[in-house]
Amino acid sequence: MTNDEEKRNVRVVKVEDLATTVKLKRVQANADERKAKDKQRHDAEVRKAEARAAEMQAKLELQRMKLSMSAREAASRHLAHFAGLYMFLCVIAFLVAVRTLEPELVAVVAGLITLTVTTIGGLLRSIVSEGGSVEEKKPEEPK
Repeated sequence: MTNDEEKRNVRVVKVEDLATTVKLKRVQANADERKAKDKQRHDAEVRKAEARAAEMQAKLELQRMKLSMSAREAASRHLAHFAGLYMFLCVIAFLVAVRTLEPELVAVVAGLITLTVTTIGGLLRSIVSEGGSVEEKKPEEPK
C-alpha cells in the first residue's frame, strides 16, 4: 500500500468517553499485533523458501558432479565403498566351500577366491595411488 491508499483506509473516529477510547485503543493494538504476526509469518515463510531453494541448488550441483564423473571415477568410488563387503562375501564363500565341498574342490575354490581378493586389493591400491597423484597434478590457484 502506498501512503495515499493508507490515508484513504484510515477511519477518523471522534471519541467522547474514556471507555470507548480504551476499547478503540485495544482494537487498534490487536490489529497492529495481528499485522506484526502476519509479517513475521511471511518473513519465516520467505526464509524457509530461500532455505529450500538453497538446498535444491546444492542437490542440483551434486547431481551435476555425479553426471560429469567419468566411468573410471564412478567405478573407483563404488569399489572404495564396497570392497570390504566384497572381500567379506569372498571369505563367507570360502567358509561355505570348506564345509560343503570335497577337499580336492576346496583347493580350486580357495585359489579363485584368493585371486579375487588379490585383484580387489590391487584395484584399491591403484585407487589410493591415483588419488595422491591427482592431487599433485592440480595447479595452484594464484593469490
